[in-house]
Amino acid sequence: MEDLTNRMQYQTSLNIAEVRINLDESQVLTSKTFQIMQQHIYYTKYALQFADMQIPELVTVFNHQVGNTGWAGMRAYHDQALIDEFLRRGIDVSAIYDGKTISFAHPVWYDIVNNRLATIG
Repeated sequence: MEDLTNRMQYQTSLNIAEVRINLDESQVLTSKTFQIMQQHIYYTKYALQFADMQIPELVTVFNHQVGNTGWAGMRAYHDQALIDEFLRRGIDVSAIYDGKTISFAHPVWYDIVNNRLATIG
């Protein structure tokens, strides 16, 4: 796992504008394709991190985002990986996610009886 993390950190530090990787004699990976791969690496980094967490930890991670109005590309990967982890575990996230938009308007708690996230307030 540590080796994978180290490789991902190395790969994400590459300068997209300068990268051209020869896949074989006739194929070149363009910077646009590399950018898509890099985005996948960011998402995967968060997905692996969240997969190792317990549900209360995931709820805490979500609640730390409540009220955070800052936005960056990295946050999009973080937030989507977080929602995907809740969904992977079969948790109902309909109180905060409609399939397109994630709401960080209110903190949540985990309703274990109904296996769902519920908003507080």
